[in-house]
Amino acid sequence: TPDEVSEDPSADGLRRITEVEFIQKVEEEEREWAERAEDLMSNLTFVSADEKSAQLELKRKTGKTFFRSIIYNEGELQGSDLNAPPSPSNPHPFDPSKHAPPVYSRTVVPFVNHSPLLQALADIGMNLFEVEQTTRAAKHILRLDMQKELQWLLSLGFEVSDLGEYLTRNPFFLLQDLSDMQARVNYLTSMKFSNEDVCKIIKDFRYWLNVDVKTMDSRLGWIQQQFHLRGDEVRNLIRKEARVLMFGLGPLQRLVLLFNKELEFTPSEMKKILLTDPRVFMMDPKFIVTNYQYLHRIMRLSNAIIAEHPLILRCSHSSIRNRHEFLKKLGKAVYEGAIVDEKVETPPIEKDDCKVSAYDLCFLKIFLDPSDEVFVRKAANTYLAVYNNFLRNH
Repeated sequence: TPDEVSEDPSADGLRRITEVEFIQKVEEEEREWAERAEDLMSNLTFVSADEKSAQLELKRKTGKTFFRSIIYNEGELQGSDLNAPPSPSNPHPFDPSKHAPPVYSRTVVPFVNHSPLLQALADIGMNLFEVEQTTRAAKHILRLDMQKELQWLLSLGFEVSDLGEYLTRNPFFLLQDLSDMQARVNYLTSMKFSNEDVCKIIKDFRYWLNVDVKTMDSRLGWIQQQFHLRGDEVRNLIRKEARVLMFGLGPLQRLVLLFNKELEFTPSEMKKILLTDPRVFMMDPKFIVTNYQYLHRIMRLSNAIIAEHPLILRCSHSSIRNRHEFLKKLGKAVYEGAIVDEKVETPPIEKDDCKVSAYDLCFLKIFLDPSDEVFVRKAANTYLAVYNNFLRNH
């Protein structure tokens, strides 16, 4: 009947094969696979056991990996003339050592020939060797596309010749998000800085674009509150030395405590030091203490006169000592604003064009002049050869 399923396999187009036919079919497939394997093995080039062991030993010692050699067994190079230049119609064998970047390297140097970005950075003057030696940013640069960021820097007022130096000093700029950096520039603009000031601040304080707005605003707010600065004084401070914020608030707080508690400067004197020479607040506290002790105990300078000339706290200690000893030997080591010992009677001083009736008064502006010749002529009233002879024998 139609509802009954036929038990004959041939009714559905299927046929049971006999055991002999099955064995013949398996043998035929095995023979085909053997022929294919033999053909493939005949076209393979084997590495000798010595070469293989040498490569494995090198990989074990250095961790260096290698490209596997490419096998051309499908007629890819038939008709190619290896003496002619390579072209789509005249293909040459691919040499990974010449045309592919290394699979592993401890330096970015091997990647320069294969990375258009590294080539562009080298062309504009970026010192990739210095970046690699001083930071860990070099390995991230390989994966970046920095055309927009570099164009944005130029729009801020950077010259093309300035890009290489800036990127060498701040390679982490390449890892920042462009929208975040634009927000940090907008923060400066909101503080009424001109475009020229913004460009100067970013050049001077190379990490300004790396610090978020909230952190920078808190640092400026602390400085303004601690030193009682007006808005224009804060702007002048940042224009003069934006790097005073570079190391955060910790070093600034320690220096404020040093000047206030240990060296006994008044708040107005500390404010004057900050506005006159902000770099004092970037110095090592030990260096400041060493200079201050010599100025205060040996040269007898008061805090008020030091606050008027804070550069003296940053000068080389040996230079200060040499000039003071030279004036002392000539009997002219008497300075403006010096602390007068009440037990010692001193003749009255009448100032007249930097001269006094009893002895010459040395002004710190002359004492701190960078030229030895000016110092010797105006402070000691002698010749440079005399001072040089003193330095040789001192």
